[in-house]
Amino acid sequence: MSGDDGLNSAEKKKRRIAVLGVSSLMLIAMIAAVAIGIKDMGKKSHDTDHAGEDDHGDLSTSTKSVQSLCQTTDYRQTCLKSLSHTNTSDPKELIKSGFEAAMEKIKGALENSKTIKAAKDDPRTSGALEECQIVMEYAVTDLKRSVDQIGDFEFSKLDEYVENLRVWLSGALTFQESCIDAFENTTGNAGDEMKKLLNVSQQLTTNGLGMTTQISTLLKTLDIPGLGDLGRLLSEKQDMKQRRLLEATGAEVKADAVVAKDGSGKYKTIGDALKQVPPVDATKAVTGANKTFVIYIKEGVYEETVVVEPTMAHVMFIGDGPTKTKITGHKSFSDGFVVLKTATVINSRRKKYKKK
Repeated sequence: MSGDDGLNSAEKKKRRIAVLGVSSLMLIAMIAAVAIGIKDMGKKSHDTDHAGEDDHGDLSTSTKSVQSLCQTTDYRQTCLKSLSHTNTSDPKELIKSGFEAAMEKIKGALENSKTIKAAKDDPRTSGALEECQIVMEYAVTDLKRSVDQIGDFEFSKLDEYVENLRVWLSGALTFQESCIDAFENTTGNAGDEMKKLLNVSQQLTTNGLGMTTQISTLLKTLDIPGLGDLGRLLSEKQDMKQRRLLEATGAEVKADAVVAKDGSGKYKTIGDALKQVPPVDATKAVTGANKTFVIYIKEGVYEETVVVEPTMAHVMFIGDGPTKTKITGHKSFSDGFVVLKTATVINSRRKKYKKK
């Protein structure tokens, strides 16, 4: 007879919960070990980082944690400098501080970019600077979401939580690269100046992405019962809702906003309907609790540039069919528009659904 055979269902349930709880604590400890590095690694790097110090001198716990955390990053010195002011050994708070440092650097670059004189003399450079300022705001938004998620830790949703961080940090890095790319084929040294302004923020974002990826890799190597089950169930439930919406026709869906050129809807332009989309709640992003905002676009030709901002919750467009509902635009790079603004539908959100 096994040890569980003599237990009733309630006692078995309590035992399983206890085992999961202990496993959770073990995993948190292991993640902390990955996040702040193995202690021995920090000791090995001690001589290099503190050559002038007494080898027997005791560093504060906070300093040791910062050194260990930065040990595994791509840009170690940048990491050390950005966290030198912190006074905590909590890996979660240290990673959060790293994200905040990247965010502040981008804000600084955004402010300093306004002083680039070349932009006043060349329309192309001026347009590139405008595009750069837009995408840098998007990068700050993604980093802000990452900071919010760090402060809203729920262990049962850890796998999805980590995946969200990877998506947002990748987005923040891509937006910074897009800013630099915008200066291609422009005159002067504005592109080089912008590259210098964003150098540190790119390094910090890369470091944050590396830390998050390490945690993700660790999670995949562990097989702890119940880890992420709730997050996966909620994600699957959310996906089912999206599939049902995608399978429905415009007339069948209960839309949050109806757009019609003939006035039969509440809005005549898609842009006006998008103004009603609520902002995404980063604290609910892991649970998928942000409701999909459905916009039904009736038959017609809509000549407008549609922009789905990064602050908007999940958006879904449904039309009356590819030959009936059309969105057209006439902006091009050759006409002097920045590349970012030449698209007919600009999606700055990580998730957007559309069905014709």
